[in-house]
Formats: sequence, C-alpha cells, structure tokens
Amino acid sequence: MDYIVRALPTMNSATPGDQPKVIFWNDFVGRGGDNEWLFALNNIGYQMGVDYDMYATNGPSSGVGNGLGGRAQSQQLAGYSTLLYTSGDLSVNLLANGDFNNDPSNDIQVVSNWFLQGGKHALFTGDDFVRGMLDAGSDGIGFVNTYLSVNLPSNNVGPLIANQTAPTVKASPGNGVIVNVDEWIAYGGCLGINTFDAVETVGSSVRIAEFADPNGNVGAYSYAAAISNYNTVQDATVVYLPYDFMFIYNAPSWTPPTGFEGYSARALILKDILDGFGESGTSGNVGSDLPANVLSVSNFPNPFNPSTTIKLNLPKADMVSLKVFNVRGELVRTLVDSRMEAGEHSIIWDGKTNTGNQSASGVYFYETRTNGQVKINKMALVK
Repeated sequence: MDYIVRALPTMNSATPGDQPKVIFWNDFVGRGGDNEWLFALNNIGYQMGVDYDMYATNGPSSGVGNGLGGRAQSQQLAGYSTLLYTSGDLSVNLLANGDFNNDPSNDIQVVSNWFLQGGKHALFTGDDFVRGMLDAGSDGIGFVNTYLSVNLPSNNVGPLIANQTAPTVKASPGNGVIVNVDEWIAYGGCLGINTFDAVETVGSSVRIAEFADPNGNVGAYSYAAAISNYNTVQDATVVYLPYDFMFIYNAPSWTPPTGFEGYSARALILKDILDGFGESGTSGNVGSDLPANVLSVSNFPNPFNPSTTIKLNLPKADMVSLKVFNVRGELVRTLVDSRMEAGEHSIIWDGKTNTGNQSASGVYFYETRTNGQVKINKMALVK
C-alpha cells in the first residue's frame, strides 16, 4: 500500500532554502471561507506549494492542540517571511498559550519567536481576533500590545456604527498599504455570529481604513476597519482586519483599476498587502477568479421599481439558497431554496416580503449560497 505524506515547508528543488516564503494558516478550516482565500490567492498569482504553503487546523473550535504551535517550532518556520492568518468568526481557541485549559498548543510562543527572527510580516483577520487574544490572558494581551497595538472598547462594533450589518469600508487616503481599492463592504449579515471587534489604534499602529456612516461619509467613527503596525525592534510589520477576510465584498460601484481587470476587491486588497510585505506571486492564474468554477450573480435594473431580475450562473447543479435581507440583517424574502441545474437562471424579485407586503424604499442585500460558495450583492428599491 502506498502512502502520501506531506510536510512543511514545501521544497521546490534541491537548492537549500528554495521554499515558499508565505504560509497561510487557516485556523477556521472546514467552517467557511476556504474558497474565498484560495480563489483570492489564485487571482493574484499565488500557487499553493510554490508561492505559499497552507497549514490547516483540524477541529479549530475543539481546543485539542492542533494549532501551528502544537505541530511546529519557530526554527522550522524560519524560511517563511510572511504569515497569513484567519480565525473566521471564532472567538476561542485562536492563538493559544499552551496552558492546557484553553488549548495545549503554544501558538503565541511559536509565532512570537518567529517574529523575533526579524524581518517578518503578518496579516491577521477574524471577526473576534482581538477579543479572543485578550481572553487568553497575559500572553494574549502581550501579543496584541506588541504586534497589533490596539485597544478594544467593545467586541461588537455594530451598535457603535449605527447598527450597520454591512458597512462600507473606505481606505484612508495615502495609507501606503491598501492603494488600489478605495472602498469595499464588510459583510456581517448573520446577527449574533458576525460581531466585528471595535478596535482603536494606540502607540505605533495606524488606521489604514475606516467604517463609513450609513450615508457613506467618513470621519464619523474612531474605530479602525484595518490597521497597520510596525514594530521597530523586531522589524515586524502587521496588518490586521477586525472582520474575517471572507467577509470582504465588492462595493456596488466596484470597477477594477486599469491593469487589474478581472480582480475582485478582496483579491486586490490581499495583493496590496502582500506587495507591501515584499512578496510576489509568480505562478498562479493572474487576473482570473476561476470562472469555470465560480458562482456568478448580478441583478438588473439596479436601482429598480417595482421589480428586478437576479441572474445566477451556476457552475454545477446543486442546492441553491437565494435570500433578500434589509440593512438590519433581517430576512425579507426567500426567493430560492431548492436544487437548480448548472447554467444561467433568472429570478424576479417583485419587492414583496415573504408575507406578501410591499417592501419600503431602501437598500437591500441578496445572498446566494451554493456548492460552498456565498455571494452577497447590493440593490436599491426606489419609489
């Protein structure tokens, strides 16, 4: 019987040190968001095993020591210059401190020692990442203070930004990190699950994006929608998003900049961050979002009155859920909840609710789920 054993780092040739420089740690594997990360990496030209390696935490919510700190030492990670980390919407068993109460893998020590090697970079994303780290006690607090340099006034930014569940995020002018995307949506439409941390910069950290108010204006809130922090002692650069990477969606007005046709906002944000870290993908299908395998959704007209047609292009036959939500995240109408064949489909929404009442004028979101993929689109009903 043949066995296949895969170990990290991936070695591409007999040349010593010839390995990927980026490691993607999926601390939320199997719970959503996997495709969003992999599609974005492919979109910007990163190929697994060549440009990046992936470490997946099996049973990420179980706290049984499957984190990177339970399986590796910092010396084994020395060849990686950049860490991409996602914790999804988990708030426990994130980077653990090895106390055997929360999680026996000492992730914090391993990652901290990796930073101590100098010249390392990291992107941390997760709905409750800071909250989860602070709950880990003194080790987690020290890690946040050293590498993120933020305060946590609240673990739910929603009520602090006018109860927006899908706020527009705008990049700070001249921030020097996210340079090719002016705005995007941070989708938190699942109330009680998607509670983004409310963080404020302190010390050396810099706010590089902010939450706009319901009218799209900046300057209303002090909370950061993205931060960058540089630790001069360890020459360590960290970018942090207080929502998970999979919840970044194109703004309704999204048009890729010239030269980046075919990129999603999510992919281009990742490219900007990696470029800032000095990384470059050389092997992937640049500018392609795997169109043969990816769900495509749009509606026309938009804005509309009294009805709009939502077009779905399904890559394969599967169960499909298509639901309309208001800006408070409340379900307005279920349009589809059944199996559909591959190909293009047109679904009309007449502006009515599940109870047959006419919806009020305003902004609505329609969420499409199929085959492990999720698309969130925005539309406006005007009267």
